[in-house]
Amino acid sequence: MGRCAVCRAMMLFTGKMPAPPAIGLSLIRNPQSAIRNRTGFQPVMIMTLLLWGVCNTFADGHLTASGSGQLIPPNTCTTEPLTVHLERTEQGFDQPVRFAVISTPKGAQGYGLILSATDIGSPRSEIDLTLSASGEATVYFCAGDTEGAYIITAEHPAAENVITFFVHARRKIWKYLIPVVIVVGVGLVGWGVCLRRRG
Repeated sequence: MGRCAVCRAMMLFTGKMPAPPAIGLSLIRNPQSAIRNRTGFQPVMIMTLLLWGVCNTFADGHLTASGSGQLIPPNTCTTEPLTVHLERTEQGFDQPVRFAVISTPKGAQGYGLILSATDIGSPRSEIDLTLSASGEATVYFCAGDTEGAYIITAEHPAAENVITFFVHARRKIWKYLIPVVIVVGVGLVGWGVCLRRRG
């Protein structure tokens, strides 16, 4: 993959390849850790990633995904796996893909990643998986005891992009509707009784 136009222009004026600013080094080397720890000035880090990504000539693959956006009750696991597929890479599938939980609702406990729907092991916040011969890897996510949004990322050294999965934990809506139905029903009965008395 050839150098991008931005990099060539910077090389013309500086005589060397541009390096990422120091403030973004930790994020580039370990973005998940930086996000979890909320380190650095966020807008600067985001711009650093964008600019450095434009000049990155080592990642020639691209990740695609499925399974994001699932709605599940707390303390349950996704019914569909979180799946990534590595495409267009010349580096092969030898290196693992890393899934990591990077954001959870405040106070959530018991969440994590499992290898399969029948996995009886403890959920983990990070899992490294070897890609299949077709470049695919899958995990399942178990929500914690707290309602809200859970965010999981997947990245591979040969991929130019990072996948972000969103899983939302919500209690079943009928549990909220039952009290409403009861109140409305009692109100209708009372209204009917009043009408009959007036009649």
